[in-house]
Amino acid sequence: MSRILLLIGHSENRRLLAEWLRARYHVAAPEVGGADQGAALAAPFDLCIVDAGCLHRFEGWARAVRSASQPEFLPFLLLAHRHDVGLATGQIWRTVDELISAPVEKVELHARVEMLLRARNLSVDNLRLLRQVEADLARARSVQEQLLPERPIEVEGFDLAARCLPSREVGGDFYDWQDLGRGAVILTLGDVMGKGMAAALLMATMRATLRAVTRATPQPGPALDAVRLALAPDLERTGSFVTLFHARLDAPERRLAYVDAGHGHGLVLRRNGAAAGIERCARPIGVPAPGRACPERTITFEAGDALVVYSDGLIAPGAPPPTPDELARRLNDAPTAAAMVDRLVADRSGPTPPADDLTVLVLRCTGSDERRSRPGG
Repeated sequence: MSRILLLIGHSENRRLLAEWLRARYHVAAPEVGGADQGAALAAPFDLCIVDAGCLHRFEGWARAVRSASQPEFLPFLLLAHRHDVGLATGQIWRTVDELISAPVEKVELHARVEMLLRARNLSVDNLRLLRQVEADLARARSVQEQLLPERPIEVEGFDLAARCLPSREVGGDFYDWQDLGRGAVILTLGDVMGKGMAAALLMATMRATLRAVTRATPQPGPALDAVRLALAPDLERTGSFVTLFHARLDAPERRLAYVDAGHGHGLVLRRNGAAAGIERCARPIGVPAPGRACPERTITFEAGDALVVYSDGLIAPGAPPPTPDELARRLNDAPTAAAMVDRLVADRSGPTPPADDLTVLVLRCTGSDERRSRPGG
């Protein structure tokens, strides 16, 4: 039952109004200035009906309690004599939501009370749903973060780091790596079309499918052929697609075989400062492609070379993608893979929410056989 607080100075009017309202609502009708006033003002309520004299007396309290209830709607209904209605100013509407003139018509009063209480209940329900959605999204973000690798793999002669920053609570970007043993490592960066929960669901599906396929098919080309065959029909039905950079590193040979399935955001940075983009060699997963073959490309590393792959969250809205030379200048003299990742994601710390998810993966050839162990990037 809704709770109504009456702040009416005239005792007989307060009594009559309280008796009428108690047929439908729980009513608190303290005597203004009486012993029960403090307890009544401190108790929760869903609607306050107040006359002009009490509004003036309790205006500071009314504004404070309305502010404290935000973002819930806490309505105030003002009862005023007809000759006072014309004196109402814009200041009054900072405190009250509806005004009804005395003498009061019961039908009109009931309609105003019901309207305000329904608005109050709707705001309470909406806030409860919002908090439930926020809690669900927080749990979803925690699950998605746990799907990403906890820390880089130790690879002899290489330094590895990555980071994923969703633009919302969850996103469609992901990176992954798998240690196949004997210096063979699978590296993946993917970008699902769209943002938010729908993209996050596809991201989890794509990651799981890639991991399952890679166990049996460690070469990038055949692996993406199998993934395309498995997921393309579902992606086509939903109108979605995923761009992927999927690679296999053979560390002892310092050789990386990769397939770029419509991704196209990456470069090879040589130790002498030269930089070259990564070649797209297949269509995104979910986009119909003639045949199923995903051709592989190869990168050979020397000490000091680095592979940098990123998602389109690195590109400013409306701006062209950075050129390999521009990225090379930003990464100049960065001593580690983690430092390179830090430089590329540094612009995401501003007050404006990012327009898109951002993921960066860096593989740097150290030219050393020392086994490196660094915290996850």
